[in-house]
Parts: sequence; structure tokens; C-alpha cells
Amino acid sequence: MDVKKLVADITPLYNQYKKDNNISGWEGIYLMWKSGDILANFIKEHDVVPNNLYREVYGGSEGSSNIAKKGYISREYLSRCYRIRNMFSGEHEIRTKFPTLKSFNLFREAMPYFDNPKCIATGKDMENILSLLNKQSTNLNDIRALNKEKLNISNPRNQKLSDLESEKKIFIDFYNIVFKLTHLAGDELRKSLASEKIFKEIILNLAQGTRSIAKDGLKHPELLFHSKNSEHIPNLTDAINSHQAEDSIWHRYTSVLFDFFEDSNAKRIRRFRKLIPANRIAKLADYLHVIANRM
Repeated sequence: MDVKKLVADITPLYNQYKKDNNISGWEGIYLMWKSGDILANFIKEHDVVPNNLYREVYGGSEGSSNIAKKGYISREYLSRCYRIRNMFSGEHEIRTKFPTLKSFNLFREAMPYFDNPKCIATGKDMENILSLLNKQSTNLNDIRALNKEKLNISNPRNQKLSDLESEKKIFIDFYNIVFKLTHLAGDELRKSLASEKIFKEIILNLAQGTRSIAKDGLKHPELLFHSKNSEHIPNLTDAINSHQAEDSIWHRYTSVLFDFFEDSNAKRIRRFRKLIPANRIAKLADYLHVIANRM
């Protein structure tokens, strides 16, 4: 069972989904459907339990033994792709059902209506749900209000925390790297960062972005390391492409911040602060300032 090849097959689709700022809602669903199709074929060929396969991809220590990580694609993402693959027949059906869906996040909140046996919508109910999802003025609060009415959702306070395990792991890895950098001598620090094409502007920008998630109400910056509008920093495009290709920790941490900033409200950030305390987040911002000032 070649899990590494599976990861290699899915990774381009995952990267396109995560990195394309202009992707439409239906395109996001279809990219995940294609990943789910790869998973479905693999699961059928090797007769493997889906949840066990997700752990083989992302790794983990729950259960009787540790499983080495073979990719950075989260179990939640893989599970969602497989669900979507089983909901729809392919691109035509997805485009037909969601022609003007603004964001995949809207569909994500409405997924139970498409595959949960207890609440699958049919007939007029499904028509109303599709109409709401395709309406340009619809936001996440509209879908959540529908869920409260239709599904009587009352989740435990910590149920959603497990959804952020991937982001927690990336934060800790990045924190440790930055902390080690603060202990390098000036010349060694500059050489290390230059070899990775990490500029002072990037570090200060990430420091500002990091501090903005430490407390509600703080304005977040446009992330230079993820933005297409950063021509004023020489060679930044090459640096971004290089880090994306290598899946560096700098790129992965930037993607975590970007995803937080893309949410329509701060609920996920507040949940994240239950996993990573605000003072630790602020400390990372301080460390980033330290290394930026020594460059």
C-alpha cells in the first residue's frame, strides 16, 4: 500500500485548493471531489478503512502505536474530500447545483443536508438549501441559523477543537523554529534566513499577523508571503514559489494565518486560542520582531 504515492497524487489538488485566492465555491468543491475520487479508488483497491488511511497520511499517536507522518494534508480535509466524492457524480453535477456559490465554507456548514442520513434534504427542502447557498448575500451566519432551526445543533464546547489540531501542530513547529533562530549569532542568523529567501519585510509582516490573532478586535495585515500584490519586495515571487514547492514551515504557517483571516468571523481563532494560549501567540510575535531587528 503506497501511501506516499497517494499523498503525491492528492497534494497538487490540495495545494491548488489552499493557494488559489480567486477560486469559486463550486471549484473548491470539485477540487475536493477529485481528491476524494483518488481516495475512493485507493480505498477500494486496498480494502482499507478510510479513517485508518487518513491516519496513515497525516500520522498520529492515538491508538496502540505511533504512525509516522507521510504528508501535511489533515485528516479532516481528507475525510471531507471522501464525503464529497460520495455526494456527487462529478463536475457537471457540482457546477449545476452550485453555479453561484461564493465560498466553499458556506457549503461546508451545509454538508449534513447532503449526506447525513438523519437530515438529508430532499424535494423542496433541498431546493431551498441550494437557493440559499447560491444567493450572493448569504453568509456563514445564515447557514448556521438554518442549522440551528433544522438540526437543533448544540455541540459540546470542545467538539470543534479537534478540527484545529493541524493548525496547532504547524504553530508549534513554527514557534520552535523561530525560537531557535533567536539564539543564532547575527551573521549566522542572516545567512540562515537568506538561504531560505526570508526577508525582513516578511518576518515583520508575519509578526503583525501573528499578534492580530492573539486578541479579538485587532486588525490583521495583508500577508505578503501569500499575496500577489507584493512587487515592492525583490524576488518575493520566487521565494513564495520555492517555499510552496518545498512545503516549508514558513509557507505552512502563513497559510494557517491566511485561512484564519479568510473566515467571516473570529470563532476559529478563539477556538485556536484554547489550544494555543494568547500569551504564547504574542510571544511568537515578539520572537519574530527580535530576529527581524537583528537582520
